[in-house]
Amino acid sequence: MIRHVAYEVAALEFTCQLFERTGDRFAFEAFLLHARSVRDFLWREAKYASDAVAEQFFAIPEDWRKAKGPPGALLQRTWTPIDRQLAHLTWDRADPGKFVNLEPLVPGLATELLAQWGRFLGRLSTADAELLRNALETRRSEVRTRVAAPTNAFRGHLGFTVAHGVARLFRVLLVDDIDRTLFFARLAARETARVGISLDHLKEVVVFVEDRRFYEHAGVSIRSVARAAASLLGLKRRSGGSTITQQLVRTLFIRDMRKVYRRKPVEILLALWFERLSTKEEILDLYLSSVRFAPAAFGVTEAMKTFFGGIVVQPSKAQAFFLVERVSNLGRSMLCRKIDHTLRQAVDHGVLEEGDAHEAIAIYGRMVADAKLKVDDVTAFGRLTSKWGS
Repeated sequence: MIRHVAYEVAALEFTCQLFERTGDRFAFEAFLLHARSVRDFLWREAKYASDAVAEQFFAIPEDWRKAKGPPGALLQRTWTPIDRQLAHLTWDRADPGKFVNLEPLVPGLATELLAQWGRFLGRLSTADAELLRNALETRRSEVRTRVAAPTNAFRGHLGFTVAHGVARLFRVLLVDDIDRTLFFARLAARETARVGISLDHLKEVVVFVEDRRFYEHAGVSIRSVARAAASLLGLKRRSGGSTITQQLVRTLFIRDMRKVYRRKPVEILLALWFERLSTKEEILDLYLSSVRFAPAAFGVTEAMKTFFGGIVVQPSKAQAFFLVERVSNLGRSMLCRKIDHTLRQAVDHGVLEEGDAHEAIAIYGRMVADAKLKVDDVTAFGRLTSKWGS
């Protein structure tokens, strides 16, 4: 926890300075993310404080002391101005280059949050406060590497150079700015972590459903590629050959999805490049925070809002299965036979329990009832619900 908090405060300081110096939108987006993280931490730390501690911690003015209420009320009065600033800090999409209105707000908010941080340190024991100050000093150098270091270093890698050259040769369009696309993907992954969504079940299910050899290959599965080639030649039933890493780089970096035959070599080269620069867990975090789960829902946070009506911090295995199945079927129609087959495999391999499968089918039933999904084959749907329904 200490390392995490120190990193967030150091990142808040640095991204504020970076935005003041450059006025760059991406520095602003990073600042906003770290500001929210620091705010959330300080709020949680003070939430259950006594009246006396709350007054001392937040330096409540004298007129507030006279009419003091419960700690929650005191904290709310203190944080309301900060939360209002956070709510109003948005980039002007109509004029992306204009940051005149943001220029004084960003350092003002940073100053206020750092003041609250100082008060937090002030109420700790001397040893704990010193530990946090030392951690903060250590993390400042790391921030310069992780937050501000230009991602052009990624592009300079030989693997990317080769992939980019093949894309030009095959006339496969890549996004205009790889660096910024990757920057936003990382922000999305950090936002997923910030709101507290547990990805454990989602990672287990997505690896089983989409890429069972994920932890063994280096971005590309030769076996899957051969199977996909056989299906394209009509020698085998249609089967997907893309690994999780291939799906991720396709989503992030490739603009033209129609040229399947020309796109695949580029996709493979990008996946090999990306695997050398990322850990497996980072790839899964980026994947679940970036890929499309529904026509207008990119990333698991938006997917949860679309299907469940809000963020589910601890998704069940059944909810994880439902969301992962949506990745491979973006239409509203249910592929009942495929769902049945995948559920049976998941249960047989111990990824899901029978109860998880029953719960998953109940979720599909609710989605159909709410018109979020539709059933084209009523007979197949009836067999599915009678087989797995509880």
